[in-house]
Amino acid sequence: MSIEGGRADGTELHKVSVKIPPFWIDKPEIWFYQVEAQFKISGITAEETKFNYLISQLDPKFVENVWDIIRSDSQTKYMDSKTRLLNLFKESENARIQRLITGIDLGDLKPSQLLQKLRLVATSDVSENLIKTLWLGKLLDSIKNILIVSKEDTDSLAIMADKICDMSPKTEIYSTSYEHNSSNELLDRVKNLEQQISALCIRTGARPRTRNNNYFHNQSRSRSNRRHDFNPKGKLCYFHFRFGTKCFPEKCQPPCSWNQKSQENRENSSLQPNLFPKEIKHDVKHFIETNGQPIHAKARQLDPKRLAIAKEQFTFMLNNEIIRPSNSQWSSPLHLATKKDGSYRPCGDYRQFNAQTIPDRYPIPRLEDFHQILKETKIFCKIDLFKAYFQIPIAEEHKCKTAIITPFGLYEFSVMSFGLKNAPATFQRFIHEVLRGLDFVFPYLDDILIASKSNQEHEIHLNLVLERLNTFGLRINISKSVFAVEEIEFLGYLITPQGSRPLPDKVQAIMNYRRPENIQDLRTFLGILNFYRRYLKDAAKNQALLNEYLKGSKKKDKRKIQWTDEAEKQFEKCKNDLANATLLSFPNSELPLSLFTDASDTAIGTALQQYENSTWQSIAFYSKKLHDTQQNYSTYGRELLGIYLSVKHFKHYLEGRTFIIYTDHKPLIFAFHQRLDKAAPRQARQLNYISQFSTDIKYIKGENNIVADTLSRVTEVSSIDYDQIADAQTQDEELKSLQTITSLNLKEYPLPSGKYL
Repeated sequence: MSIEGGRADGTELHKVSVKIPPFWIDKPEIWFYQVEAQFKISGITAEETKFNYLISQLDPKFVENVWDIIRSDSQTKYMDSKTRLLNLFKESENARIQRLITGIDLGDLKPSQLLQKLRLVATSDVSENLIKTLWLGKLLDSIKNILIVSKEDTDSLAIMADKICDMSPKTEIYSTSYEHNSSNELLDRVKNLEQQISALCIRTGARPRTRNNNYFHNQSRSRSNRRHDFNPKGKLCYFHFRFGTKCFPEKCQPPCSWNQKSQENRENSSLQPNLFPKEIKHDVKHFIETNGQPIHAKARQLDPKRLAIAKEQFTFMLNNEIIRPSNSQWSSPLHLATKKDGSYRPCGDYRQFNAQTIPDRYPIPRLEDFHQILKETKIFCKIDLFKAYFQIPIAEEHKCKTAIITPFGLYEFSVMSFGLKNAPATFQRFIHEVLRGLDFVFPYLDDILIASKSNQEHEIHLNLVLERLNTFGLRINISKSVFAVEEIEFLGYLITPQGSRPLPDKVQAIMNYRRPENIQDLRTFLGILNFYRRYLKDAAKNQALLNEYLKGSKKKDKRKIQWTDEAEKQFEKCKNDLANATLLSFPNSELPLSLFTDASDTAIGTALQQYENSTWQSIAFYSKKLHDTQQNYSTYGRELLGIYLSVKHFKHYLEGRTFIIYTDHKPLIFAFHQRLDKAAPRQARQLNYISQFSTDIKYIKGENNIVADTLSRVTEVSSIDYDQIADAQTQDEELKSLQTITSLNLKEYPLPSGKYL
């Protein structure tokens, strides 16, 4: 409130600003509700004040209807005026029913909005069943035929109708009344109009010669001379060369080979495949939600070679409707990404744009998760999708945000482009929807792995996948796809029926890797090596010395490395470890599981194994370097820490499974037989976490611990012929002499063959 003035008695007058909308003649009840809401907000309760505001806001033509009330001495002028206006302009019962039946159509409304509008017009005396019948009658036949058989309530049917409308293509329907005579008259008028337009097109060259007639005359003559003289190697006339398909036929001047060229193009186009389908068979779109103002950039200069490549690529994308010319406020610079074969892929440098993009949290699968579908499989197939991202259109309202500025124009993508922040999440969601329910398939973006137990099963699986891809309009890149093989390369791994291992080409590349000269090169080497970390035993311990060089380093650190003899040995050992990487079996939930752990002074190492074919086969390895505080733990503390971290790392394998923990530290087998209050708080927490998965800890000698020694040691122990040892013992003279010593308590162990060991 603002103080306007005061009285002599000390009371103050207050002036309140009230904003009353113009009188709504069609809906006076709603208008009065808005007016009284304004009065309530402003704290106005006096009848006279309400009346004064009401009269001041009404047009004179409405004031005439309450003039007698204005001149009267009534104390309830506001309520009288309100009653008068409502009686005059309120919709009559007959008009309301007429409008309810015939005056409300679907139009641009959603079905739920139409239902709400019908309920608003109808009062309590109209039954819900009648409203439902009227509402269904006003819907499209395609929607009504679906809803009419449903027994859901009206509100549920409205929600269902909205979803059907959202999924259906929008079609404009015009209602016409057909009359033969008027139709013929209309056709005649259209023909006359076409003739006038044709005559106008012929005379379009005539321009008004105003202001400087000599200038236009000279310019026209020079253009005319150039047109007559133009003949690019005798192929096309000026107009067809300049305007192409937009050239009017009557403008063509001989000699011109346009008609012959058009015929050749038609023949060639009939032989060329349609790279991108014109009809999208799915309703998935890519949305780009952003915050902040539109970002823009200047066009980057390109050398002549790359400029020619960019123009060629953009012409190809324009012809296939991948991009289109743009007038967007957004612009990101052009970037030519290098492919494996040395060619270029044009895309936008969207780093600044991606910073303003709201992220899509849909998960991308972990690379090694494909092992989960490979148990007992023998036949494999890999499908690579053709231009996968281009199969998903961008929402119309967001296409402008993908604009790329080039030296030769501004273009925006009609389909999903590389480099966009949420493009992988959108496509992964889409491919999961395409292949939903097929548990023999592992899709990773545009790469699809199919695993089967036999050739017959593989044929069935492949047909199912191809049928799904065809249903959604996806195409296959045959040159990059592999079908029905027993060994296959997928996501950097070699997959065989026995297990998976690193790709030989990748291993050879690491073996040939020269010794890094600076910190950045060493970081690159360790990054490449640790891509296959799950295949490397004791990786943390073996790489510990190399990681010491990275302490305190910066990004792209070019400092030289002072190599020691010990560091060079560890560098070569890391490469040899990868060359001798163990073949990892595929997880099988039906086989016995075990966790072999070990800890040294500086690191821990673990092997997760399953009992398969009468021996323990490795599924994965885990290792971690201990920090300075952990290295100061006791032997018991480090070994317990190794078990704790290993269970935590492999918990997705161990949850709900019965497994045994093997350790070469014997005191740990009594960890769950003692009172926890005797353990240190840290050890009690670790034991509590481990007990949620398993309490079965067993001792294994250090020389037999798979983590501490090579896997071949276990294989050699399991392949010993005990019968041969028993035969050798019967002929061993030293053993016979030891048996005669009474102080030694030697026992014979019976073998299944009947011999004694």
